[in-house]
Formats: sequence, structure tokens, C-alpha cells
Amino acid sequence: MLVLAIECSTKVASVALAEGHQVLGELSNDQPKSHSEFLNPAIANLFIQSQRKISEVGLVAVDPGPGSFTGARVAVSVARTIAFIQKCPVFTLPSLHLLHAQTTGDCLALINAYKNMLFVSLRQKDRAATPAEVIPVDGLETYLSQLGMKNPVRCVGDGYDAYASEFSSTLKTKLFRDTALADHPSASLLAVLAQKSGTQTLDWKSVIPLYLRSSAAEENLKLK
Repeated sequence: MLVLAIECSTKVASVALAEGHQVLGELSNDQPKSHSEFLNPAIANLFIQSQRKISEVGLVAVDPGPGSFTGARVAVSVARTIAFIQKCPVFTLPSLHLLHAQTTGDCLALINAYKNMLFVSLRQKDRAATPAEVIPVDGLETYLSQLGMKNPVRCVGDGYDAYASEFSSTLKTKLFRDTALADHPSASLLAVLAQKSGTQTLDWKSVIPLYLRSSAAEENLKLK
């Protein structure tokens, strides 16, 4: 089955095609304010480069967030449109859980939510990953303690570098960086994981962006 995957939650957006466990192609964009302009041409080019047709797509995979409000909205909109046209299901996986999927064992995923906030999720090897949530940077140590995380945990995501200078020395001893892991979710990994989704798919009408906080525009309106 041919899978089209769409990922736009962070400053690095990507689209990929996969069939079985084989990634047929992937294109990316590291200009965060141009994801909406990147997406449709990239998908068209991806099919050309892979010598496949959009009519062959049997599953659409999309990262609904959390992360960039515009990125998540655009990615979900395009995914819904293609799934509607193709009459195929949609597989969704939150950005933080997609970061976890790069490795096994304990893993803390952190995405920069800006304004001294982090999108976080912790996966422990004997437990399912926690739901994505947004917390203040100075609440990260408490977050880990409340989840019973005592040993140093592998940390992935752009949230670490964004706020590492604000972490206490105690907190830093509880985190370690694995440079082999990417700090941004990838469409190619999403496409491969979607192949294993089984019944964990949605109708296009049920797919919505995952927003955990108000957008900057909404917050500005509240101040008026």
C-alpha cells in the first residue's frame, strides 16, 4: 500500500512516500514561515520523482501537532483533502510521539512552544507515552518527578536547545542528549509507522489539528 505522509509541526516540514517498509522519497523545508507554500508543490514533486501517482495512495499519514499552529492546520487540511478525494483512511501520530518513535526505552520529547513554554511527552519503556501537554519551562523538573522519572532520561526535540540555558544544574543531570536522534519529526518515519497502524486510522472528517494553547493572535485578542 502506498502511503503519503505529511509533517509540518515544527520549523522543519517534510513529506514522504512509502510502500511497505521502503521509503520511496522524502522532501523537506527548513523555512518555518513558508510551510504552506512548500507543501502542495513538494507533494506534486514527490510523486514525479517517485514515478508514482496520487491515485495510488491508499493511506494518508499526518502529524496533527502540537507545534506550529499554521503548520498543523495546513498539514491536516491537505491530508483531509487528499483522503477525501482518494476515499482512504488517515493515520495520525502527534509530533511528540513521533519523536519518541526514533528510539526504544525511556524518552522525553520536548518541542519549543515559545514564550517560555514547552510541549512535552514522556515515554517510559514499561508504560505508554503520556499525552502531549504544554508546561512552563520552569515546571519541567516537577513534571518529571510527578511521573516518577528518577533515572537520567534520553531527551529529544528542539525544546531542549531552546531552553537548556534556563535548566537548573539538577535538571540537566536528569537529561541526556542522544545526538543520533533528530530534533524534528520526519515524514519518512511517519510513513513507515503508518504501515503498522492496522485499525488505528480515522475517517478524513475526524482528523483535526492538536492545539494545546491559544495562538499568538488569539492571545493578543484577549489582551484588547
